[in-house]
Amino acid sequence: MMASPSAPVFAGVELIERELKERLATAAIPGWPIRWPNEPWSAHLLFSLSEGNLPLNPDGTPMPCIEAQVILGADIAYIAPEGNRLAYRIGIMRIHLLVGQNTGRHVLNWMTDTIWPYFKRKTIFADPTVWQRLTTMDPRVDDNVAGTEDGDRYVRTITVPLEFYYRN
Repeated sequence: MMASPSAPVFAGVELIERELKERLATAAIPGWPIRWPNEPWSAHLLFSLSEGNLPLNPDGTPMPCIEAQVILGADIAYIAPEGNRLAYRIGIMRIHLLVGQNTGRHVLNWMTDTIWPYFKRKTIFADPTVWQRLTTMDPRVDDNVAGTEDGDRYVRTITVPLEFYYRN
């Protein structure tokens, strides 16, 4: 069955997200819940949520947590016969570390130092039989890049550039 002209041709998004989710779950320190766009917080975590849908500690203060997302750019292919072209897609993964405002930098530094080595110049996935490889470059770390819940949370973002190579 042929795909319609409006149907996406690139099928690697699921693979890219799955591999990056697994890597982040391995890297993150237990006790920090992780959420991805348009997904609920894990059902096995028992906590209450703020009005902005972020987890709260039992005393109502902001619980440290992680929100992550993958943003993919253009699909680029070299000239070759169909099915034999080496193609690649660039993108970034953003890992937002959220802690309560005025709680200091120690926990953020600890979590950042724990996570970023899992993504620095790594091959996350490779299957040479189908010419697929997902690699990352050097992460960038920025502080308080996004406000959430107007002053309740402090955000540090780790941005991980990535490339996905495949045959099309």
